[in-house]
Amino acid sequence: MAQSKYSVPQKSVAQILQDQRGVTKTIAHGSNLDVDLVAEQMASISFACKNGACIKAGSSNTGIVYVGLAGVTAGTEPNTDGFPLSAGDSVSIEVMDVNLIYVIASAVNQKVFWIAS
Repeated sequence: MAQSKYSVPQKSVAQILQDQRGVTKTIAHGSNLDVDLVAEQMASISFACKNGACIKAGSSNTGIVYVGLAGVTAGTEPNTDGFPLSAGDSVSIEVMDVNLIYVIASAVNQKVFWIAS
């Protein structure tokens, strides 16, 4: 059999599947350790998400953290109330940038932790 003069790179099945799924190798993560009674951005950085973000309420939280957009409220307005997270709860959100996520709490000094890709 004649040998080809062209070299064709070989990929493993795992590499091909990874490429087809669009898996990203870049992540960002952080926390907001002082969520209070006024809505605020969850993250102080801008990070363009490909897959979204996962947000977890601190396990020692005594109140509820509400997650939503700018103007999110804490269980007081049906049209703007955020998604409630009790201590240890988490939610995954498809979002373009982590700086679009806002949080507010029913008690002071609540914590959230996040990871995005």
